[in-house]
Amino acid sequence: MGLDAPRAAWTTALSSGSPIGPATCLQWSDEGQALVATAEQLHILTPALGYVDAPPEAGAHFVTALSAAKELERTPLVESGDEERATLIAPVQRADTWVACAWSPAGLGPHASCLLAGLPSRGPVRVYAAQDDALRGPWTHCMDLASTHAKGRSPEAARLAASYTALDWASVDADVYLAAGTRGGDVVVWRAGAWDAPSWPRVAHHRFDACVLRIACDARRMAVQTARALVLLRLDGDALRVEHETAWLPALSYLAWHGPTLHFASPGALHSWAPGARAPTSAAMPSAYVAGVLQDSAALDDGALVAWDGAEAGAPLYSVSPQPLWGAAASRRLVATLAGADELAPWRYRVARRTAYTLWSALPPQWDVDDAAQLARFDALFPTDDRLPVLAWRAALLACAQSAAPAALWPRLEERVRTDKYTPLAARCAQHVAEAAQTYAPWADAVPLAQSVRWCSAWLGHAQARPASEVRSSDAAQLSDLVVAIASAAAARDARQRGAYAERLAARLVLLARAARGALHAPAAAWDASALALGETCAACGASIPFTLAQYAQCTAGHVFGTCAAYAERCVATLSLLHATDTLTCVGCGRKALRTALAEVRGPFPNATACSACGNRYRSP
Repeated sequence: MGLDAPRAAWTTALSSGSPIGPATCLQWSDEGQALVATAEQLHILTPALGYVDAPPEAGAHFVTALSAAKELERTPLVESGDEERATLIAPVQRADTWVACAWSPAGLGPHASCLLAGLPSRGPVRVYAAQDDALRGPWTHCMDLASTHAKGRSPEAARLAASYTALDWASVDADVYLAAGTRGGDVVVWRAGAWDAPSWPRVAHHRFDACVLRIACDARRMAVQTARALVLLRLDGDALRVEHETAWLPALSYLAWHGPTLHFASPGALHSWAPGARAPTSAAMPSAYVAGVLQDSAALDDGALVAWDGAEAGAPLYSVSPQPLWGAAASRRLVATLAGADELAPWRYRVARRTAYTLWSALPPQWDVDDAAQLARFDALFPTDDRLPVLAWRAALLACAQSAAPAALWPRLEERVRTDKYTPLAARCAQHVAEAAQTYAPWADAVPLAQSVRWCSAWLGHAQARPASEVRSSDAAQLSDLVVAIASAAAARDARQRGAYAERLAARLVLLARAARGALHAPAAAWDASALALGETCAACGASIPFTLAQYAQCTAGHVFGTCAAYAERCVATLSLLHATDTLTCVGCGRKALRTALAEVRGPFPNATACSACGNRYRSP
């Protein structure tokens, strides 16, 4: 699985300090966004053309960042009156840096996106969300998790208990939990709720006699490394129970669950703790630390890939590794790496603690469509299993959010979707969604694949160098409608899993399908759109706002929406619908359309240029 330089899809240099730690400095979210965590900034990178070797435009990634200095500018530095105690806290809290961070599972944030939890060098656990556009940002601070576990302790002990060092997310049945460790030896667990809530309830707490260094969570299990031991905990209701504890002094560079087995790495050794074993097994490692895991292999700091038993697992990541590798992570068929950068070659002066982020493609550029082996890789990107409805709506939504045409697909892909995929998919779409909606797992597992579908479609369009006129052909428009129609049917029938969210998502997708002006509107209108409620009532008469009238900013009694200050109380579907209208009147039928959504609310839907009821133009009042 070697990654040669010609297959690098995109690379950039970051000058925001050293990585926060091996492996943890590079993480993929369920939505296909890469998080590069350095001391000074958390960089959120979203590949726009993941499979393009030489993108025609400069913006191959959407990049946003959270600055530690900006986040901590209002957090005062608390000085300790005890000089001995001050030496434990001051070296860490004086610098404005990030200590740890982690992505949440998909579905917790706005529009069912991911949340980002971060630990600054001082202050509580902070949760961030992209309320408008997860691709372009901004990511805003939405809550602090209170440190109520240290009540009754001395001032110095309370400060240590409020200085967090590690965190991780856990999914247990239908709930999601966030666990964090402190320098005072505390492990605190919160149950995740609404992203816009003031805070989340604390459900469990356990205290050790040493500082917590790392936390890795699995379903109901938690591995915690303290300064003295490695402990396995189990979450039972509202309590954390110690299952096993072993003395452990070496610092770990990697700690994570792989199925039922716990894998971790210390300097010069790889360790595996199988279920039921009294102690972990170890294997020699010719390296200082593990930079990440690709499939079942550990990526070492020199780019070598080894199995957890110490055996070589294939070609190294680099043919030649001039700089140490800090992070390596895979998202389906994309691999991202974070390595030390040459501090002199690109720059004429020295830049300290500089890193290089690189996205590697799984398919070679300009591959031969008649090559059976390469075609097999192409087929693997488009699975024929029942998860495709989720892929369809997620890929279409991401494409539109980036102002990219979802119809910009290679003709062969268009033909495959119309013939081999769409017919059987449409027949079983409703049945599958009704069965799979009982759990969130089918949605979460399919979200990363959706990014691969959209990335590959963009790469294919670039590789074939299709003219813009061909991209907007009638066949491509029909394919766009087909994808959105399937997505609409899947989302509309998913009421048992996320009723209100599914209805609003369906409303947005149906509006997208109708705005495409294609010929295949019948599949999207197969279900009764008028039955969808938008989660609010008319302020004048209290009547419900149906989907069919919301795009005209009217209720069933004919009241027109006026300017309202409480935009945040409106549901996302209404904001999107109102954002697609203008403060004008149709010259044909006289219908009114008001732009009452916030100007900064960005959505994937185009502005209305003509009345959707009669087709005539709008005029100013």
